[in-house]
Amino acid sequence: MTQEQLGVEQGLKDETPKVVVKTWREDLKRPWHLVRCGVGELLATVLLVRITSTSCAEFPGNGSLLQTSLTYAFVYATLIQVLASTTGHVNTFVTIGYSFMGQLSVTKVLVITNSQYVGSVLGSFLYKYSTP
Repeated sequence: MTQEQLGVEQGLKDETPKVVVKTWREDLKRPWHLVRCGVGELLATVLLVRITSTSCAEFPGNGSLLQTSLTYAFVYATLIQVLASTTGHVNTFVTIGYSFMGQLSVTKVLVITNSQYVGSVLGSFLYKYSTP
């Protein structure tokens, strides 16, 4: 059967999208990029946990549920915009999703997720020792 019989228009090619799988060797060629991604995710997670924990705390006059939700949304959106040049994930499940799609190598996933875990612990310690 010809292409005309199959209903395929001439001039259009059947191109499937190519999936680019990142390898760990490519990441190790640029170690400072890994460090930058890790430090960025660590600081973003520290700020996210610290600021949102403060807004969720039951201090007198702290605000309603709407104010708490808006605080979280604005802080999260701001951190994503600030980190867009490195990763901008700030969420472990987003990072894992990108790795399943083949956009991140295993090395980068390990660096980013461990930075997020350490950042969340540091953010909670910062909140614990800086609030009354």
